[in-house]
Amino acid sequence: MQLQKEVVNQNIYPVDNEINVEVDNKLPIVGDSDYSDVVKVKVEVEEKQTETIILGEGKTLRLLALELFGDKAFWVYIYQENLDIIPNPNKVSSGLKLKIPEIDKYFINNDDLESIYKAKSEAARILKEEIKI
Repeated sequence: MQLQKEVVNQNIYPVDNEINVEVDNKLPIVGDSDYSDVVKVKVEVEEKQTETIILGEGKTLRLLALELFGDKAFWVYIYQENLDIIPNPNKVSSGLKLKIPEIDKYFINNDDLESIYKAKSEAARILKEEIKI
């Protein structure tokens, strides 16, 4: 007789850098055997290095965004990535070591009007909050 394994239920959950997969099986029980398994799979998580740039004399977040992303509207994402060192987006000192936002994280695309609009809307929200403070 050939045993066939039928997956009835799968629960996948991460534990540190491992992924545990619980599988409930329908198998004939032989003796005291338990046919439910936990399969552990090691997963290597590759962390991206954060790119940085030193803000030059006379540069602003808007000019930096234009250089890096092709549109000034994306300054807001540079600001958001550097909230720990830029308390006010209107007063940014030269010489700061700034983290460059990942394009994929914020969907930065200077050819996409929706992407630009989203950045401008976020900037308006932030600047409105700055005025209240």
